[in-house]
Amino acid sequence: MLSKKVLMLMVVIFFAVAGISYAGTEAGMMELGIQGTYTQTKVEGNDFKFYLGMVNFGYFFTPQIQVGVMGLLGGTLDGDNQKVYGASGQLKYNFSSNKAQTMIPYLGVQAGIYGTSNGSSESAFSYGGMGGLKFFLSENTSLNLEINYQRTKLASTDIDIFQGLVGVSFYFGK
Repeated sequence: MLSKKVLMLMVVIFFAVAGISYAGTEAGMMELGIQGTYTQTKVEGNDFKFYLGMVNFGYFFTPQIQVGVMGLLGGTLDGDNQKVYGASGQLKYNFSSNKAQTMIPYLGVQAGIYGTSNGSSESAFSYGGMGGLKFFLSENTSLNLEINYQRTKLASTDIDIFQGLVGVSFYFGK
């Protein structure tokens, strides 16, 4: 069976060979994105493995400045049936110069509420940043690769979470 890394590499190569479309962002556009990740972090010396599915919505005030919201839902993979949830606001700067781009790098910041539940629920304020690349597959669709960092505090424990995200976005409104 193929490893996850090899499978991911094959998907990226497929999209690269299938053809990338010239596209970009402009003021007034909206973005609807779907992302997923597998994450492993340590909490008080214990490994914490979980998966997340995310949906985000953004609005472009300029071709570069985008504000948005993101919701996430997931769960642990260690058998304790713990849910992970959250919502955040985001501000992104897209390094977009014109509509004739096939790839747009971006950086951003985020802040919101994240938590876990397993019979009882714990939630806390979280903040962080992200950086990534949008590869336009068509004028209205991009494949997104993102590195995401979040810091939160649950039950008096500081938690740093680093994630690699893969997703797809759809653009409309212009």
